[in-house]
Amino acid sequence: MAVQQVELPIGGITGRADGEVTRFQGVRYALAEPQGVPRALTAASREADVIQVEHPPASPQTSSVMLETLLGGFPEHIGQDPRCQFLSVTAPESARRGERLPVMVWIHGGGNANSNPEFSVYDPRWLVEEQRVVVVKPTYRLGYLGFGGHRADHLPNLGAMDLLEALRWVQAHIGAFGGDPENVTLFGQSSGGDMALSLMGTPSADGLFRRVIAQSPPLGIRGMSARLRAKVTAKLDAEAAAHAAPTLIEYQQAIEKAAWLYGSGFMPFGIQWDAAPFAGPGTKRAKILTGARGRDVLIGTNDAESGMYLPAIPGIKSIYDDPRWARWVRLLLVRPTTYGIFSGASRRLSRALRSAAASSAYYRFSWTPTPATAAIHMAELPLLFGGPGNETWRGSPLLPVETDAEITRAETAGGKLRSIWGRFARVGQIENGDGLEGGLRVE
Repeated sequence: MAVQQVELPIGGITGRADGEVTRFQGVRYALAEPQGVPRALTAASREADVIQVEHPPASPQTSSVMLETLLGGFPEHIGQDPRCQFLSVTAPESARRGERLPVMVWIHGGGNANSNPEFSVYDPRWLVEEQRVVVVKPTYRLGYLGFGGHRADHLPNLGAMDLLEALRWVQAHIGAFGGDPENVTLFGQSSGGDMALSLMGTPSADGLFRRVIAQSPPLGIRGMSARLRAKVTAKLDAEAAAHAAPTLIEYQQAIEKAAWLYGSGFMPFGIQWDAAPFAGPGTKRAKILTGARGRDVLIGTNDAESGMYLPAIPGIKSIYDDPRWARWVRLLLVRPTTYGIFSGASRRLSRALRSAAASSAYYRFSWTPTPATAAIHMAELPLLFGGPGNETWRGSPLLPVETDAEITRAETAGGKLRSIWGRFARVGQIENGDGLEGGLRVE
């Protein structure tokens, strides 16, 4: 495996060739104490062994349905550590310093509570090879550490602050990998899509990125308010003082449980808009509209988003799996909940952005790999990250392709979707997905 060395002001970074791409993994972009504000990594501040590691850690977290279903649980080779400010860069093998290729920064989903950009389900190899872009995947603090702070010694929004530091790193260094710091696109799914939109809402992100692709942002969910979070965590602090101190994960699980009791269980670890770096007059929507000036924005949702979550609700699964009720389940459950959580608010924001952003478009994704499947939450991810060529996705519940015809059809759809995303990253324009058999429509 060929090795490539890139020299930066902070030190040398080693990449390894993998087919037609070069992967630079485990690159530290910032330093931070577990509950501290991140600070940029500089040649003066770095330790000899901190600039790059072979196996970068994930943020501390619990497991999730996605992890259990697709990966069989949390991968053993990935550790967990609050000091998780690392990123990876995947570039075309032939990319050269100063080539100014489009840069795409991936922000994963997981409700700001779990997942990790280095999971194999997010392998950008095919996107990089086919579209000749540079993909950056930052790891940032999640859950209680990243979004649960409410005190002076543990501020809110540390996860968002981590991402801002990662974007500043991109501005300073991505040219050495062949990327263009003036053409950066944030693309994220679910809570990652919400985060990509939200980062437009802080002046701290001015000049850090030019475009946004928000895939299935749950804009219809209202997270836990600052007052409610303070109330919940104060109660937990009191319990922790009276009993044995809980572990970080136990503390996070307790907050998640309390969030359900207070009606904020879908996303208890959301951005606090009255705290840095988002503090200032105006609502979330108003701040996003203001920050969208000069930026191209693409927002989209899948036709049956909530079909991923409804079967997990006790009492619904038996009805959901019964073919006699399939039509009524979609009509009475899937459609209204998809609209309420995802498509309704997303479409409204996209329309409002038409008069605020440089350009704004909304897409609907309805492509399915087989007639028996639906375009549920995450349905586009297999196509974006390799399709049948990515062994983690192939044969999974989201890409249950078996025959040669099904595999070829999925490969064609994946190539087309990556082409659409790549074109948007290059020029900020979107087109209907002819190669998706009408499965992606743009408004």
